[in-house]
Amino acid sequence: MRPIDIVVVLLIVIIVILSIRFYKKTQFRLLDLILWVSIAFAVVSVFLFREIIELSGILLGLTFPGIALGLLVIYLVVFLIYFRIIELHKKIVTLTRAQALIKYNIDETLKSDGSDLQENVSKTLTLKDLDQEEIR
Repeated sequence: MRPIDIVVVLLIVIIVILSIRFYKKTQFRLLDLILWVSIAFAVVSVFLFREIIELSGILLGLTFPGIALGLLVIYLVVFLIYFRIIELHKKIVTLTRAQALIKYNIDETLKSDGSDLQENVSKTLTLKDLDQEEIR
């Protein structure tokens, strides 16, 4: 087993473990988990059939470690970007809900005589749906 194979296996194991962890924390859907685990197994199978990469490397003038590290870096970057997009989507949904609640309370206050504006705003800020930690 070459040193590059050890690096590949370690990175793939880390990505699979992270995928399972994100799924258990409900940050990934089941389809996301299946996607990333299947891509991880595809990458491992490519490294097991090294001849294909070496042949394409000869045609391009690259060595196997260069191609392997390039593929791993691209895979890792795409994985991390995908996870960040999921996090940002959840924050946007939370902010949109918070904004809708605040707008609703302001509209309700304006429909009334407007005297309890401060009370409605403070009530909105203490709602359980408006998790301040999640918004930050």
